[in-house]
Amino acid sequence: MNAASAAQDAVQKRLASYLDPYSGRTLEEAKAIVSVSVDGALIRVELRLGFPCADYAAELTPALLDHLAPVLGGAGLELTLRADITAHAVQKTLKPLQGVKNIVAVASGKGGV
Repeated sequence: MNAASAAQDAVQKRLASYLDPYSGRTLEEAKAIVSVSVDGALIRVELRLGFPCADYAAELTPALLDHLAPVLGGAGLELTLRADITAHAVQKTLKPLQGVKNIVAVASGKGGV
């Protein structure tokens, strides 16, 4: 096993144990890790999350840097986040709406009609 492969394995294991504060699951449990690669002094990580994550990158990047610090060894981190929101199946007695993947219900909770 060469140094790059060992570094990649160490980063992969450490990354898998990161606990997302919002979902309460590790990246491994969420099956969010797409790829980890080492290119010299740069470690590239691609994650696929099950929710919109464009604004989350600013928060997640420093948190992952802190979490991965013991295994980075001074290497830089390039993080790529992708949202992969899966469509859920409709009830058996209903037909899906053409072109609609998911519906989000919003309620104010005020109790009015």
